[in-house]
Amino acid sequence: MVNTLFQNSPALFVIFDGVVSILLGLFLIFGMIANKLGPRIVFLFFITTALSTLSIIWLPNPKMAPGIAIEIASINIVSFLKLLAILVATVAFYFFKLYGAWRKTFIITTISAFYVNLFILIIKLFEYVPFLLKLDPMHDGPPFGLSQMFCMELYFIVTLASINKFKSRPANN
Repeated sequence: MVNTLFQNSPALFVIFDGVVSILLGLFLIFGMIANKLGPRIVFLFFITTALSTLSIIWLPNPKMAPGIAIEIASINIVSFLKLLAILVATVAFYFFKLYGAWRKTFIITTISAFYVNLFILIIKLFEYVPFLLKLDPMHDGPPFGLSQMFCMELYFIVTLASINKFKSRPANN
C-alpha cells in the first residue's frame, strides 16, 4: 500500500513547515551571499526551523512500529542537533551581533540547520510521493543516494560562498 501525503495530516504539517523553512533559508542564504542580510528573515527562519524540528519530535508517525526504537532515537538525535545549531546561531546573531568568529559560527550553524531541513524534506518526498517511492522504495538505491549527495555538495558550496561573501553585520541590528 502506497502512503499518500494527504492521508497523514501530521506529516503534511511537518512537510509544509519544512518547505516554508527551506524557502526562508534560501532567502537567508542568498542574503548572506549578497551581503544583505535582514533580521526578519533570520528570525522567521529560526522560528520555522525550530517549529518543524519540534513537530518532528512531538507529532506521531503512524509509519513507525512501536518496536523501532533505533529509528526514533536517530530522528531525535538529528532533531536535537538541529535545535542546538539554531540555538548557537541565535546566540551568535542576537547576543554577539556576528562579531569576530561569531560570523562564521552563525553561517555554519544556520546553513547546517538548512541542510538538515533539506535532507529531511528529501526523505519525506521519497516516503510520500508515489513516483519517488516506486523509484526507490527502501531509500537505499542510487536515486535516493544521488539526491542526498547533491544536497551535501550544495551544503559545502553554499557554506563556503557565504563565508567568503558575507562580511558585514545585518541591517537594523
